[in-house]
Amino acid sequence: MHKIATVSIIAAGLVIIAGTRASVAQTPTKAAPPAATKGQANDVTVTVTYTGKGTVDAAHPIWVFLFDRPDIGQSAMPIAVESLSKSGTAAVFKAVASDPVYVAVAYDEKGGYDGHSGPPPSGLPVAIYDTDPTGTPAPIKSSGGAKIKLSFDDTRRMQ
Repeated sequence: MHKIATVSIIAAGLVIIAGTRASVAQTPTKAAPPAATKGQANDVTVTVTYTGKGTVDAAHPIWVFLFDRPDIGQSAMPIAVESLSKSGTAAVFKAVASDPVYVAVAYDEKGGYDGHSGPPPSGLPVAIYDTDPTGTPAPIKSSGGAKIKLSFDDTRRMQ
């Protein structure tokens, strides 16, 4: 019986501690933002160059998608999205919590795609960041402040 009483007391203590932590976590503090805290995920910078036929501008941007899994496809949900209104510029994803991450891009040659309402429409030029000829998405280590370059054209299109 002594062991049962000890387990009950420990369990009750954990419930009290868990309850205390939850209430403390909800209290606003003036701590430094997560990106400034040592050990947090870092920024991921993706410089994208579109070399296809279209003109990249505010009405026809390049959409840069960051994923936490390599299975990039119609049903995959990005963890972050940025748009670029000029080819050769960089999208910077701040304080990325996932490690590794994967990158895909799409050029909105038709205009009107918002980058957030679902996958790019069928027919848009797309690419993934890969480092081998199989087209397998390459993992990007977000720790340490990753900087990658990705160039694409009209060859590969969204299905």
